[in-house]
Amino acid sequence: MKRYLGVCLGLMQIIPAWAQPPYGNEWIDHDRRHWRFNVHADGFQRIDSATLASSGFPMEDAALADLMLFTREGQVPLRIEDGGDGVLNTGDFIEFRAFRNDGWADTRMFMDPGEQMNVHHSLFNDTIRYYLTWDPDAPKSRVVTYTN
Repeated sequence: MKRYLGVCLGLMQIIPAWAQPPYGNEWIDHDRRHWRFNVHADGFQRIDSATLASSGFPMEDAALADLMLFTREGQVPLRIEDGGDGVLNTGDFIEFRAFRNDGWADTRMFMDPGEQMNVHHSLFNDTIRYYLTWDPDAPKSRVVTYTN
């Protein structure tokens, strides 16, 4: 009887783990390298070629057309200024619109999301992480430059 009770209690703890919803990090490909950087203010961010090279980013392996940026469980549109040669040289950069961390993820902590005190400010910090990687096969999100 004690053994049966122990098995039942063990199953009662294991079964709910299988019923968990996705965490939101399904976009991560663990076989690929990601470069992480923190953003703590809203606005446009620019990463130049010198910064990428000094961080150890493999400039020769990653084609500019394959670059992708992720945050908040999704891809961020990039604007890549490469001088038209397809390579990040001196003076070339990657640009995107960044948003600081607000209360977007905090709503999951409340049974009723309407109970969240302030949706514009996180309960923990204002810094969010962005991840830069590349993939030749995945669809890319780009900002199209408009010229009049």
